[in-house]
Amino acid sequence: MTRDEIIKRVDAIDQIVTLATSFLSVYESIGNASVNRLTELNYAPGFFGLVSKALLQGIFLETTKLFSPKEDYSIKKFLNMSEQYLPKIHVMKPDIEEIECGDVNLAFGFKMDTNSLFIKEKIKNWQMEHDGFCKKVKNLREQRDKYYAHCDKKYMDNLETLFADFPISFNELRDLLTFASSVCNGVRVYLTGVDLDHRLSNSGDLSGLLDALYQDH
Repeated sequence: MTRDEIIKRVDAIDQIVTLATSFLSVYESIGNASVNRLTELNYAPGFFGLVSKALLQGIFLETTKLFSPKEDYSIKKFLNMSEQYLPKIHVMKPDIEEIECGDVNLAFGFKMDTNSLFIKEKIKNWQMEHDGFCKKVKNLREQRDKYYAHCDKKYMDNLETLFADFPISFNELRDLLTFASSVCNGVRVYLTGVDLDHRLSNSGDLSGLLDALYQDH
């Protein structure tokens, strides 16, 4: 694969990461609002309940895309592809002082280096970290397969059993998405010197909506 083809692939994967992260952020915002802004939520309980269910389904479906070995755009396949092609690609080393984003150091732990041995080692570390998520990924996929994407008769009438058999917390989901984001960002910075923007444009939407509901009532 060429440099441009890898950049195109990483940007496509990052779109999935950003979507899943946005779903999780809004879902958690609604959960927090159920504690401190319950009056406003109760002006439209059916709407917010339906949105929460749809967001939860989206979180599991999109996150599983990133960690299912069958998916063409999974992080595992992307790391294997990167291991094969990235060390062969010559990249220009930019002036580190001109890169204002602090995430460069976050992505690599030190200033960018174009040496192929460096990127090989970085990919190896990512692959080891990915393998460390094995249990979380298994539980994620089982919940997706047995409930969010399909109907497993063993669990449909007893969801508590499903969640007990294959537990995964929202913090663990966020860990998976943070890792996927760091891989996308690290490769993007290595190839271009440009950091991916992961700021959520919708982070304040719920608060504004609840304010409007409060004023209308």
